[in-house]
Amino acid sequence: MLLVDDFQLFKVIMKHVHQFHCSRDTIRWEKNPSLIKSIGSVCDAQEFITWIGVLADCIQDYQIRQILSSTLHQYFSLEMLENMHRTFPQVIRDVDWLSTTICSSIENYLIYLEFKAGKSDIFDSSTCFIEAAAHNGDLELLQLIHSHCIDTGLPFAIGSTSIGIAVKHGGCIEVVSFLLDHLDNEVEEYIVGSIHPSIQSDTLLQQLVTRPNITFSSSTLESLLLSSNFELFKAVERLMHQRQQVMSKFDYRQLLNQLSTLPPGPEIGKVATLIVQSILHNHPDFFATQEYNFRYLLHCDVRSAIIGLIPRHELPFTLSILWTCISDLNRIKEANIRLDLFQQLLDSDIIAPRYLTPFDHRPMDEIFRLHFYELLVPLSRKYPNICLAQFDDGLIHDATIDVSSIVDGL
Repeated sequence: MLLVDDFQLFKVIMKHVHQFHCSRDTIRWEKNPSLIKSIGSVCDAQEFITWIGVLADCIQDYQIRQILSSTLHQYFSLEMLENMHRTFPQVIRDVDWLSTTICSSIENYLIYLEFKAGKSDIFDSSTCFIEAAAHNGDLELLQLIHSHCIDTGLPFAIGSTSIGIAVKHGGCIEVVSFLLDHLDNEVEEYIVGSIHPSIQSDTLLQQLVTRPNITFSSSTLESLLLSSNFELFKAVERLMHQRQQVMSKFDYRQLLNQLSTLPPGPEIGKVATLIVQSILHNHPDFFATQEYNFRYLLHCDVRSAIIGLIPRHELPFTLSILWTCISDLNRIKEANIRLDLFQQLLDSDIIAPRYLTPFDHRPMDEIFRLHFYELLVPLSRKYPNICLAQFDDGLIHDATIDVSSIVDGL
């Protein structure tokens, strides 16, 4: 493996390249990205690409693309494109993989069009270029790409993820509007995920919902939650159900856990109730599924929503999952806050004092593993017969003991 991070050293080595016995894995590009920065000029960059052509048999194909893309990004010019085309004609035939670099500015795109003019062996699809411009929120570049497609008779093909890219990275709402105005109604589905806080608005939502082939996802709801945009959250959630677009169980768990990262309050309680209602309507057995992520049970508003909608005798949470809640407390550094959240969880009586199986992980084990000894007192008082199944240092195994003596000693 050859590691070089200075262009002058690279040139010295290349003068003796005939002395090397190269294999396909001699040069690994991921290890020396600083080499590009040391080149310094377009002229030297062209020399560098020529040398890379000499070494082509020693470099993996995907790494050659990384080298070309990184070099072009740093020293974008017509001369560089021409040099790459001469040195690597097969690699530069399909340039979609260079769309991010080409569309980093209008100037770059115009240079690319000049390079492409008159060449019959250069192929690109507008989809990748549209996505790159949408990612940058560049309306003027999008309009230029559209004009080029019209002038050349090429399709202005908006990919299924282009709208999602535009709304995720923000920029301006005009970019989204432009894409919506040129959607292909024959495309079955355009997916919208996370929406950037800077463009979350009723206006954007109205533009999106008028298109029946635009599909929202749980990421859409998560982004609205994290921005505390509760009214838009309710509107999107309602629309998803009107369209009979049902989220998966994992999506619901993500929503609840995202909600649990927000401070308690009346609006959080309303949204929590809305989510729990949706869960019970679409997946009645959701809460009974024993997964390993119950962080949401530590949030008072989420707990209240669950307790308010599920009869006490039907609550599915047992001591078998309490250890996961203790584990989630590991993200909180202050012992007094951990203790307060844990005490609130126990006081809510949402946890039934039983295990699903004799082999389930014990809460006590998790307390000792994490050294959260402040949790021993409330746990033993709530469940006097709570047991310790195993101790991490190997002193106790498969033990069933009363921990009152431990608590008395604290």
